[in-house]
Amino acid sequence: MLRLLSFVLAMFVTSASAQELKIVVPSNSDSYSINARLVARHITKYLPDGSTTVIQEVPGAYSVVAANYLYEVAPRDGNTIGTFYKNIPLIGALGGSSIKYDARKFTWLGSTADGREDAVMLWSNRSDPVEQYKTEELVVGSENIVAGDATLLVRDLLGIRMKLVAGYANSSTARLALERKEIDAAVYSLIGIKTAKPDWLKPESEIKPILQFGNGTTRHKDYPNVPTLAEYTNQKELLDVFEKQFVLLRPFVAPPDIPLVRRQELRHAFARVVEDQEFLTEAKKANIDVKFIGWQEAQRIVNETVTASEQILQKIRDMK
Repeated sequence: MLRLLSFVLAMFVTSASAQELKIVVPSNSDSYSINARLVARHITKYLPDGSTTVIQEVPGAYSVVAANYLYEVAPRDGNTIGTFYKNIPLIGALGGSSIKYDARKFTWLGSTADGREDAVMLWSNRSDPVEQYKTEELVVGSENIVAGDATLLVRDLLGIRMKLVAGYANSSTARLALERKEIDAAVYSLIGIKTAKPDWLKPESEIKPILQFGNGTTRHKDYPNVPTLAEYTNQKELLDVFEKQFVLLRPFVAPPDIPLVRRQELRHAFARVVEDQEFLTEAKKANIDVKFIGWQEAQRIVNETVTASEQILQKIRDMK
């Protein structure tokens, strides 16, 4: 009888102490969501409270809505974390009426991918060299054109004639438009294409990169013949500030000011996930690149982005 009572009591305590960890994603259909779901399947192994996970989609404004939600609305009890698009710190630094967050004040957990080993690409269904579009129009598609958008950077620093077609519901529909030749080109990181559109990487694919950026003059080892944006411009300081947003490729944060103990638990668990062999095996099968950036380095990169010179930030704002 005593043994049965002890068992029931243990079950009650376990149930009462279990938590639900909510993971906010900006879309339900892109590589950020795929990556977050993979993290969700493994992070609870390393949390002490028997947490279960649930994915909450918070779409809108190129993930600004998700960032605002994590900053302003989500409970600060340590039971909500989230991911958003890599350019959120730069968008926040540029400011605007829709920005409700200070990227420096998030509880940074880190990033599961390091953009310094990746490349951002201008993908095209046309085989012409990128220089040709200084005189010939290139139709480029995007979900949204926001301040600090990479598409605008390519247009202005390269000096190409670009017709922008924005307003696609998500990255999947924009990629489909590129495949159907409704547009000529679109900007996506290589890591995202590996996960979402691996067929583009095959030699016979009609969709190929014609320009790369994100790492200054460094060309990706797999694309030594694709020129970098840095090779076409002398605005190195502007490019350096702009390209910082491509380092934290798959960022994860919690809201600001969560309890210290929970902050430590989440950071510890996140760091353990990226070493988990089951996680790494699943990531490899899904073509998800994993290269961990810890919270301290992530915080440093974000701080440098937000405190960039006002002159450089204004140049980026002026790209419209």
